[in-house]
Amino acid sequence: MVMDGIGMDRRIERSFLGAGLGWGGSCFPKDTIGFLKFAESLGVDLKLVRASIEINEEQLEHVIELADDLVDGLRGKVVSVLGLAFKPGTDDVRGSRAIKLIEKLLERGASVKVHDPRAMENARRILGDDVEYAGSVKECIRGSDLCILATEWPEYRKIRAGDLSKLMRNPAILDCRRLYDPEEFRDVRFAAIGLGLDLWTSEMKRHRGRKSKDLVEM
Repeated sequence: MVMDGIGMDRRIERSFLGAGLGWGGSCFPKDTIGFLKFAESLGVDLKLVRASIEINEEQLEHVIELADDLVDGLRGKVVSVLGLAFKPGTDDVRGSRAIKLIEKLLERGASVKVHDPRAMENARRILGDDVEYAGSVKECIRGSDLCILATEWPEYRKIRAGDLSKLMRNPAILDCRRLYDPEEFRDVRFAAIGLGLDLWTSEMKRHRGRKSKDLVEM
């Protein structure tokens, strides 16, 4: 409700206030750090800017911990990541939060499969052979233990909980962009978490406090 109210200001707009992995790209991260360093050279400590940068970095760690808990440990698990570009509509992966997320998943011992409508080749220059590149969404999620929605491409809106339940080894999803309607996942064997939201499905609410393996294997 607060975000809806702030978003009514046309100078801000609601579309820029959604939950996510944090800001990325080639401009804003560089600009905020440059602004901070310039202020420091003048003897000024911009505490708000510094805190914003720190929180932005911590958001990735928050996602990793959610993922680890949801599948009862990432080591040895297969994780599908949908979206590689720093935002939809581009093949630009510079400063992409999805790329940084994948690197952290690999550090945790997960095997990672990726898909993006346009940014696969640019991502390959960074990730090399450390991940599996899928030619379609279905190929990406088939046999995986967890699906992470990292970039809100319109194509990914077509995904339904029933499709994932059939294709995935353990149907569980982390929606990092609030792309999906929680109601669509309510009555299926499916676990979903939206950043900034409570646990989505009624089944998960009944099992709150239990280990994540109990949530994804109901």
